[in-house]
Amino acid sequence: MRLITALIIIFGFASAPTLATDGSVELLNSTLITKLHLDHTANRGQMVGAYQISFRNTSDSPLSSVSLLLNPSLSFTKITGSNGRILSAPSNLMPIAGYELLELNVATVQLPEPLGADKRTEIVVHYKGYLTNMTYLAVDGVKETLSPDFTMIRADSFGYPVFAEPTRSSIESAFTHKPFQQVTFIEYPGTNDIAGSLNIESKELAGNTTKVEMKSPTPTGLFAAAIAPYTHLETGPIKISFLQGSTASAQNFLMLAGREAKRIEALLGPASAGAVLRVIELPDGYKNTGGQGTYLRGKSVFDAPSLEPELGAGIQNLWRTPGAGKPGHWANGLDTILAHALSAPDDLQTLQQNTFDEAKSLFTANKSIGKTALADYAVEGYSNESDAISTLAYTALFSLLGPDGFFKFVKELKAETKGQYTDMQAIADFMKANIKNKTAKKFAKNWFSSGRSGKDMAKAKSFDDLLKRYN
Repeated sequence: MRLITALIIIFGFASAPTLATDGSVELLNSTLITKLHLDHTANRGQMVGAYQISFRNTSDSPLSSVSLLLNPSLSFTKITGSNGRILSAPSNLMPIAGYELLELNVATVQLPEPLGADKRTEIVVHYKGYLTNMTYLAVDGVKETLSPDFTMIRADSFGYPVFAEPTRSSIESAFTHKPFQQVTFIEYPGTNDIAGSLNIESKELAGNTTKVEMKSPTPTGLFAAAIAPYTHLETGPIKISFLQGSTASAQNFLMLAGREAKRIEALLGPASAGAVLRVIELPDGYKNTGGQGTYLRGKSVFDAPSLEPELGAGIQNLWRTPGAGKPGHWANGLDTILAHALSAPDDLQTLQQNTFDEAKSLFTANKSIGKTALADYAVEGYSNESDAISTLAYTALFSLLGPDGFFKFVKELKAETKGQYTDMQAIADFMKANIKNKTAKKFAKNWFSSGRSGKDMAKAKSFDDLLKRYN
């Protein structure tokens, strides 16, 4: 807390997000503080930032250093450890392997002591400078500078420190880092609005300066925010921000998105608590970016007669189970079958056979799995096998219950769990109490509560064979 307090004193508010290195670093939470001076001449715009980030070593080997990347016109001024000690962090402007012309400011931060496997630490990165238009470095559509008309702070322009090695593959991996908790404080001149990947907790105008605090109520993807004369519309968990002249287009898009959200809500009940889908308009010439709940798009997306597939999937993700994704989570298989059932019901046969084949190989490789109830997989050390086998089990339940029956079951399950922590044993108990269809109930008992799945798989050569054992 002393670090945060010190940063607030320096900047008049507090710090935030970043990305991930070569796969050995998992970002946990961050606070970013940045103050902007905006100018129509790119090199007269200025930014000063401090960014506090905690991270974990996910490798089996001790981690002695991390690599950070910045826009070529931003420079590292100081990097400190959790105790405030200044860390050795030599930095240089370097070409990035895998790109034709891209050069970035690269710092190699020496940690105070090697960070052991699964251990965590934090650093605070201080930096300053301006933003170079990245299209000059052959990075398509990333053209923001610190302009008073429109500017952005996002990872694509390396407008804050990115945890990555100076290679294209490492950067691309960093850009898809798993969601994590983030807070951002931004101060900028003028009265333009701001739209970004985090909730706006507070915004105030002091004289001609706007001060904004943004926060993620749940883990989210890498921070991005645009500053421009935005107008906002929303319906339920869908929020859109658009520029002048796009009112009709934005209303068209909101109608399409709202219709899809209502379709899913009728099947599954309310979206997951805190889930939000944000679509933010970019000026012409900017690259479409974003994901994990926030999508930055050109006006053409608002004008389209139908939703693009990525945005349709983003709306469906509003109903994903909170906390799912980690291997062995009880809902991973459920979310997989729901995604297919909602977006590609005609392609379910392919999913059915593929999941059967994958599970078949797991049962063949380890006979003990077939004698273990899904409710006991985590206890018995089968978390890595759980996702594939639970996907097959939920897929079989979908077929045995039929679409209407399965959606009704999921709607009741979501109402029961309310997004709170639960486990596969609780799901198995819920199935016993709530599935009335006799064949589906028997299947759920054999697979989720009893160790009888192996007998089914030993006698079945296909997904259809598996269902025949219950029909």
